[in-house]
Amino acid sequence: LAPRHWHEEVEILYFTQGRFTVELDLQETAFAPGEICLVNAGTLHRVQSEPGASEHLALLFDPRILAFSYADEVQQRLVAPLLAGQTGLCSKVVPGDPAYLPLRGALLALQQLYAAQGPGWYIRAKLQLLELMAALGEAGALRPTPQGRLPGEAVARYKAVVSCIRARYMEKLTLAQLARAAGCSPEYLCRFFRKISGSTPVEYLVAFRIEQAKALLRATGDSVLEISLACGFDSPSYFNRQFKRRTGQTPNAYRRQ
Repeated sequence: LAPRHWHEEVEILYFTQGRFTVELDLQETAFAPGEICLVNAGTLHRVQSEPGASEHLALLFDPRILAFSYADEVQQRLVAPLLAGQTGLCSKVVPGDPAYLPLRGALLALQQLYAAQGPGWYIRAKLQLLELMAALGEAGALRPTPQGRLPGEAVARYKAVVSCIRARYMEKLTLAQLARAAGCSPEYLCRFFRKISGSTPVEYLVAFRIEQAKALLRATGDSVLEISLACGFDSPSYFNRQFKRRTGQTPNAYRRQ
């Protein structure tokens, strides 16, 4: 459903139909209908649904939206520790947990506010987010982060490589450069990266470049040669082969379609 990724927003998933598996920093947890998953900012995660009909509500928000310039009790005890990584959301809330009913109610209220977008909806949504965080704090679902707790070495290195690819895909990137970004040898990089993503770093890089090329083919009138060079391919023929291999079409055919 959603491939492995991370972002700086907090994400809350309310599963309403079907069964799901959520992977958080490579640790899998099963979810049934009615259960809620909370994903902290920066957590590497992936969501998969079992075969059959499935449905979920997703709320994403940048935790900085909660911050106050005035250091009152809410800022000092609730918001600042969350932004500093000193506290984090628990990963799973189920019916019967103290946080469940207020959390579910806040999610549904936010969904309605966003759908209607009536006068003052944004202010009301922000107030609802503060209510949500207060309820989580009162229910013990906001927990201190254990001292020294960091994502696993492989997760941190994976994120470093993917960040390097996203920032520098248009350059000539080598496996050795990606290994330096991860702080390890090329051989070790290939082993752990394939274990996490199912592909080698170079395969991931090529796939990412093709996705950027597809976006440029849709949005610009640049020539195929210009697009291939802009996306880091120094050989137009290699670009054409890789594009067709991954899409089943030539770049020109993709653009016409």
